[in-house]
Amino acid sequence: MKYRCSNTIHRLTILVLVLSAGLLQAATTPVQLKEGKAPVYPRDLKMDGIEGMAKVKTHIDESGIVTKAEVVEATHEAFGVAAREAVLQWVFTPGTKDGEPVAQTVNIPLQFALSTQDKLNAQLGREVFVDIEDLTDKVHTWAEVKKWYGFRGRHSKVIPYPEELKGSGISEEITTRLIIGPDGYVYNPRFENLKNKELMMPALEHVAGVRFQSPKLNGEKVYLEQKVKFTCSEDPDFGKK
Repeated sequence: MKYRCSNTIHRLTILVLVLSAGLLQAATTPVQLKEGKAPVYPRDLKMDGIEGMAKVKTHIDESGIVTKAEVVEATHEAFGVAAREAVLQWVFTPGTKDGEPVAQTVNIPLQFALSTQDKLNAQLGREVFVDIEDLTDKVHTWAEVKKWYGFRGRHSKVIPYPEELKGSGISEEITTRLIIGPDGYVYNPRFENLKNKELMMPALEHVAGVRFQSPKLNGEKVYLEQKVKFTCSEDPDFGKK
C-alpha cells in the first residue's frame, strides 16, 4: 500500500552558522537558502514515532552550489543520511565578502519532527490518514449501501475521559465523519462540530482505534463513508436519550 502521508509537510528548521570568524566582519554576508526540499523522513523511524535531528557540515562555492556535505551529528544514522542527501540538492545565494561572492562552509542543523497525524499512525501501528485513492477506486455512501454499520465493542462510542480534565465539567457529543475499510478499520476521521479543543487528541486517538463491522455491498466488502456520534463526558448518562 502506497502511502502519501496525506500530503503532510514535515517541519524543517534550518539555522546556518558561519564557521569562519573572519566571515563575521561587517563587509561579509552569509549564504542564504535559495531552493531546496526538506529531507525525506525515514519511513521506519516515522512509523516508530521517532523524532530527531542531524547537523550537516556543508561546503558552498562562489556560485551557491553545494560541493561537499558531511554529517557531523545525528540522533539516528538514518536522519543523517536523509539530511545529507537533501542538502546536496540545495541551491544557495552565495555569501559575499567586500561585495564579491565567496565560498563558505556552514553547519546546517535539520530537525525531523512528526505531525499529529504521523504520531497517531505510529501510536496505532498503522496508517490512519491516507490518500484514499491509493486504497480504493470507490468509497461508498450510506445511500448506496443502505445500512449503518456498528462498532465491534460495547463501549466504542464513548471516548475515555482525559484524566487532566476531570472536574472541569467539559462534556461533548462529537460528530465524526470517517471512512470504514473492508477490514473494519477507520481511515481519515474528521470532526464536524468539535467545540472543546482539549478533547481533540483524546477523541482522535479513540476514534482512530475503534473497529467497525465490515461494510458490504452485494456481498462484497467495500469502503464506506459514515457519520458517527461519539460522546466524551465524566457523566455516564451524558448523551443518552
